[in-house]
Amino acid sequence: MNSIERVVTTIELKIPDRVPVALPNFLMTARESGTPLREFFQNGDLMAEGQIKTWKQFGQDVLMLENGTAALAQACGCGVAYPANSAPVVQSPAIERLEQVKDLNIPDPYKTHPLPELLKATRIVSREVGTKAFVIGEAD
Repeated sequence: MNSIERVVTTIELKIPDRVPVALPNFLMTARESGTPLREFFQNGDLMAEGQIKTWKQFGQDVLMLENGTAALAQACGCGVAYPANSAPVVQSPAIERLEQVKDLNIPDPYKTHPLPELLKATRIVSREVGTKAFVIGEAD
């Protein structure tokens, strides 16, 4: 089985030739890039390059692309800090009071920073990896 077949077989609740390997390694990939993390997590080209490099080194079945759990929070209106040597962190909430819920906007993943960078990274990785591995773009 190749990686795609292995993952799809598993999703279908069937037994693959071996357990698919996924590395939730966004932070390791970022650190290995040598780029300041605050820049890495906001740049789709850098995220893609790091994931492809890591995949070529380890050959995992699944590439899990993300730029931290704070990415979606930022897109939803939370204040987010991008430390030089750590994953992004939420600094302030999108709302302070329940009455403000009506003022929340649904983020546009094609326009609301940093989600377009994650989509860009996912497109690049998918194009480069093709059918050799299963690619997941995450926004948690």
